[in-house]
This record gives sequence, C-alpha cells and structure tokens, in this order.
Amino acid sequence: MTTIAQLIDSTLRHGTPRSAEYRRGIEDVLRLKFGGQPIRCPFQPGTAQFDAYFAGNDRGHAIYREEAQRRAEVEDVARTRVFFADADAL
Repeated sequence: MTTIAQLIDSTLRHGTPRSAEYRRGIEDVLRLKFGGQPIRCPFQPGTAQFDAYFAGNDRGHAIYREEAQRRAEVEDVARTRVFFADADAL
C-alpha cells in the first residue's frame, strides 16, 4: 500500500520543486480524504505561505481523484479475475 508521503513524492518527483507549504497543503488534503483528519491551515491569509498552502490543497484534491480512480481500476480488474475464475470452475 502506498503511503501519503510516497504518493506526494512520486507526484512531485518531476517538474518545478515545490515549497514545504505547498507539500503541506497536499498532505493535509490527502489526510482528510483518506483518513478523515480535518484541515487546519497554519498560515495567515495574505501571505505567500497561505497561497502556496492552498495551491497545494488544490493539487491534493487532484492527486486524490487520480489515486481513487487508479484504486477503482485495480479493484475492477481483481473482480473481473474472480468472476472469470469462478466461471471457469463451472
């Protein structure tokens, strides 16, 4: 199973390096989506850190959608294999 840190690292491996605040924004959204932890922005509105954090939040939602889709596809393949394995046994 992929951890949140691994998911973030693999997503941000290529491209422009991102700030700690941006990464924190991604992490907080993924912790909300996968674990139900509430989001609490630690930065003051109007600061660059606040903007980076919420840009990370946006990216976190996109990463979650991609990961949820990937997991659904994996489950569909597994269900299909079970279905056809059961059909072959008939």
